[in-house]
Amino acid sequence: MNRKTVALGLLLAGAIPLLAVRVKKIEKDTFADFGKGTMESCSLDSQGRLLLGPRIKPLAGPSAEFYFTLAAATNGDVYVGTGHKAIVYRVAATDGKITPVFTGEEPDVFALAIAANNDLLVGTSPGGRLFRVKPDGKSEAIFDPEEKFIWDVKEDTSGRILLALGNPGGVVSVGKDGGEVETLLTAEDSHIVSLLIARDGTVLAGSGDRGILYGIKNRKVRVLYDSPLDEIRGLAEDETGRIFFTATRSVSPVKGVREIEPASAQLRKGESEEKAAPKEKTILYCLEPDDSVEQIWSSADDYAYSLCYVPAIKAVMVACGNSGRVFRVDREGNASLALESESAQVFRIIPAGRGIVAASNNTPALFRIDDFQSDNGTYYSDVFDAKNPARFGRIAWQADLPKGTSAQLFVRAGNSDSPDASWTGWSAPFLDPDGSVIDLAGLRFLQTKVVLGSATPGETPLLDSYRIYYQETNLRPKVAGVTVGKPEVKREKEPAPAAVATPVKGIPLSWDAEDPNDDTLLFAIYLKRIDGHEWFEVKKKHQGKTFLLDAQLVPDGVYQAKVVADDKADNSAAQAKTVAAVSPPFVIDSTAPQLREFSFLAGKCSFTVTDDTSAVVAVAISPDGQEWQPVDPEDRICDEKSERFSVSVPGSKPGQPVYIRVTDEAANTKVYQKD
Repeated sequence: MNRKTVALGLLLAGAIPLLAVRVKKIEKDTFADFGKGTMESCSLDSQGRLLLGPRIKPLAGPSAEFYFTLAAATNGDVYVGTGHKAIVYRVAATDGKITPVFTGEEPDVFALAIAANNDLLVGTSPGGRLFRVKPDGKSEAIFDPEEKFIWDVKEDTSGRILLALGNPGGVVSVGKDGGEVETLLTAEDSHIVSLLIARDGTVLAGSGDRGILYGIKNRKVRVLYDSPLDEIRGLAEDETGRIFFTATRSVSPVKGVREIEPASAQLRKGESEEKAAPKEKTILYCLEPDDSVEQIWSSADDYAYSLCYVPAIKAVMVACGNSGRVFRVDREGNASLALESESAQVFRIIPAGRGIVAASNNTPALFRIDDFQSDNGTYYSDVFDAKNPARFGRIAWQADLPKGTSAQLFVRAGNSDSPDASWTGWSAPFLDPDGSVIDLAGLRFLQTKVVLGSATPGETPLLDSYRIYYQETNLRPKVAGVTVGKPEVKREKEPAPAAVATPVKGIPLSWDAEDPNDDTLLFAIYLKRIDGHEWFEVKKKHQGKTFLLDAQLVPDGVYQAKVVADDKADNSAAQAKTVAAVSPPFVIDSTAPQLREFSFLAGKCSFTVTDDTSAVVAVAISPDGQEWQPVDPEDRICDEKSERFSVSVPGSKPGQPVYIRVTDEAANTKVYQKD
């Protein structure tokens, strides 16, 4: 593959005029990236490359709530088993005519097969019964098992009919007309949900609550593999005798249908729950003829419901939900996303002529997937949201284009989250993969379309990646809610008996701020006295949404703080925006109360405590500076800027000093020593 090594990021960022410092980009270059979009006749390989996929043709389907099972006749007719009315329909290959050929008394048809003589074998559930339907439409109930469910039906080379049963789980073999019943497997599982008769005559059976693959040959049963997941739903064999099978976590395959959730509905406590819980929802295995088993593919997002092998491409097709996807996986584990249905689950997939036929649910649909490559396909990306109106600059991509193939990219944009009449039309195809100009501005949402084509059979273009450079319209930052916290004080266990103040560390400021463009914000903090007119700067280019204001740098008084946010770090001076928010008034008081008018006579002292800014809130007295006794003012409550005290000093001795500790509302404290 040709890989371009141009430093596109630098080239394109420099080529877009009048953009801010931060140029952003939309980039698609992985399986997960491309997997968010939708595809029409495109595939997505495990390396995250878009390529042409098989041709897909919708088929007209019957009117039914659910499509549960399929069977294909040699003449191309397709039979569909449905629920919840247990009707089987024939979809004619010649004209697509839909004809009901069977109606059962039970709600659902999960098991369907075409016998060698072209009779239709139908298994109904729950309260399962087996019917044989003749080509002329006549039906006969030929077997009524004790088990509640018939999950799968197969005919062997001798004409005997094999049934996968549930509740309890087992496999039985019955004669052509329902007689000569033989139990091949009585499982400890609640359900056996899938069957396959291999080329060598081995009957393979997948269980539905312990995830065990059984092999039955010459009436002997072996466990071929015990998977870490709950259900073995898909079974297929290739031309060499390899067996592919899927293990899946138990999940209700169709919304509202409890009857087909064998594992979760009938969980065997103490066995399935003891297994390790892997992160995968589906694991695809290959069972070799020597009985060795290898995991070749897995998905943490998709539940596998059905599996078939396609000889023409030497790969298996895995039908999944709840993404409605079908994956193509070869023996080496090379996987590609073959298609993504509009329905939630691709529930059944079977070989049919030169390709496969698939049935999906939620909503029910039928479609045919050819086993040869389409000559054109289209990919639609998910809608990209720039969060704000933006200018989209250039688009660049990397692709490998063999002779006769092409890859064209288009875009459209709008201001609604889903394309509608208000969007632009699709652009003309871009021509330069190293950087074509989009030149759309003032629009928030953008979608990309990729059209792949090939005029050479067997050749496909490969789109590795694309990137689109854009810049959001710069919007004003938002800053609000400037709050002032309580002063943070350096506290001591007990103040030393000295006339020094305990220093105030600062006043915490905090605010809410955000930038609609996710730009880096820097803040400037200003102060102003409530009775003043000029703001003065305290801090510039502050990062973060909190600031500790050193209260001792300014005189005591009532102030307001202003926080100014700017996005200059990520925008040019011409485009940068600023915004400011102001706090409520608050008091800055870093001065301790004063002790005045002190007198000490006959063990009783009198004094006044005053503060210019805050109320006096606490006073304590001590004869030795060790044990402190709170005292009340003459009016019995400390709540004013000036309080008068007259108190006795127990234990004082003549000539011994008295210690008085005063504290104001701003937590300023001072200890006075008086003789």
